[in-house]
Amino acid sequence: MTSTTIPVAAGARGRAGQRSVTFTGSAPYFTGLFLLALLAFWPSYLSTAALATAYTHLHAAAAATWMLMLIAQPLAIRTRRLTLHRALGRTSYVVAPLVVASMVLLAHSKTHGVPLADLPGFYVPLSLAGLFGLSYALAIVTRRTTARHARFMVCTALTLIDPVVVRLLYWAYPTPSFRYQ
Repeated sequence: MTSTTIPVAAGARGRAGQRSVTFTGSAPYFTGLFLLALLAFWPSYLSTAALATAYTHLHAAAAATWMLMLIAQPLAIRTRRLTLHRALGRTSYVVAPLVVASMVLLAHSKTHGVPLADLPGFYVPLSLAGLFGLSYALAIVTRRTTARHARFMVCTALTLIDPVVVRLLYWAYPTPSFRYQ
């Protein structure tokens, strides 16, 4: 996740008038999102983890590992530890499919036996799994093009925003009169 350059003004050519766009500074944002997720998942999972299913634990471990990797990767690049960055990248070949599988398994376990009419937002976890998988696959395909690779890796974190926002909304409105999804 190094830097690339983009024109500041339309039609700018060459190095003059360009500024550097970097993704090596993204670790604090991923850290903030991770901490917000911990806060959002406190009442529904972290404070009652002993009551959770194996699928929930698998998903929590996989997603937390992914977020920690998203924090570590730009730090590794920023401190010029390319070997660490590549090692974490190879680890992602196991962790990313585990994240997708855990998303699908958790969604299935929560919806198994429930009539489809009673599941207004049932497609959301599956679409998030698809978005995560597609973003990760594109990041791997474009791993030799730094700027694109970095952008697609950032997109994998976007799949955390919906679950965090939903849980924060339920904190504010414990019995909502609306359907968020």
